[in-house]
Amino acid sequence: MPVADREQAHYFGGVLSGQRAELDQRLDGLYLEVTRLDGMGDAAGVRHKRQLIRSIESEVRTIDRMQTALRLRLEADEPLSGTDVGAGVADT
Repeated sequence: MPVADREQAHYFGGVLSGQRAELDQRLDGLYLEVTRLDGMGDAAGVRHKRQLIRSIESEVRTIDRMQTALRLRLEADEPLSGTDVGAGVADT
């Protein structure tokens, strides 16, 4: 794989990691909201938040699949020792 392609793949891996971190933060907040709403007896609010949670969890699974595919592609083409796909651009 050409160096520019590897650099782009590492960049994209970093973008995916950032997006996943943002989604994880949103999920944390939604889990707290579900607990709060449940304690208040707001069944409709709980249902709504759980729908949001399911949607975000689906996005997280999609990102995880993309990160795995990207990592496998990089490893299959040319193993990069000590380099994390989500860490940014590798030293070349």
